[in-house]
Amino acid sequence: MPMITKLNKSLFINLSFIKGVGNKKAQKICESLGVSLNTPFEDLSTHKKDALNAILTGLKKSNPGTEETLKKNIQLNIERLINNQSYRRKTT
Repeated sequence: MPMITKLNKSLFINLSFIKGVGNKKAQKICESLGVSLNTPFEDLSTHKKDALNAILTGLKKSNPGTEETLKKNIQLNIERLINNQSYRRKTT
């Protein structure tokens, strides 16, 4: 499960910080857990946290475009551009 560090923030905000999980997926996850969007993560019961872990693990397996995979793809794209000697200059 991706690390949720802001325990006092709402579950919706914590989920939307995870790469690959946007606002819509975060809202659907909250609805499937039967939790309000404004519920703080620290107020979740252990049963709800286990269910959240299962949902995020299933999401990661079904959609490989989350967290680590996105970071890896970005790094590979940067290395590819460097190897091709592409120079992208920021114009002002």
